[in-house]
Amino acid sequence: MVACIQIFYLINKVMIMDLYKIGSHLKVARLGYTHHGIYIGDNKVIHYAGFCETFKSGPIEIADLTKFQGKAKKIKVVNYHGNEKFSPAEIVERAFSKLGEDNYDLFRNNCEHFAHWCVTGIFHSKQVSNAVKAVCAIGAAVLPAVFSHIKRK
Repeated sequence: MVACIQIFYLINKVMIMDLYKIGSHLKVARLGYTHHGIYIGDNKVIHYAGFCETFKSGPIEIADLTKFQGKAKKIKVVNYHGNEKFSPAEIVERAFSKLGEDNYDLFRNNCEHFAHWCVTGIFHSKQVSNAVKAVCAIGAAVLPAVFSHIKRK
């Protein structure tokens, strides 16, 4: 019986390890946002722990896939369509170079900025860009009404 459990564990561990290529940019859906990290092999991810599970800031750390995934239903791989600047080994090396960094900033240095930088060398967060665009669109729609109301007074 114990041997069956061990074999099942080993098979599942290999299956989990084979799901993602080393150096992959992974993301999981959270309530209202996506969380990002870099897969480094052996069921481990380097990610910015800032606001990962709570509203508490945390450093860039190594976590297992289970912790990284949290309550998300699945883990997705971000596809760069061949626009990766670095090899998988270099991506992992870049992720390791930031271990322990504790400069989380929601708008300028979040988990998506970190993962995107590891892959491309550019700090970018699509979530932040989309939020800024949405705020600008709302402002563009609301401001004319505000100014017309002010003019009438």
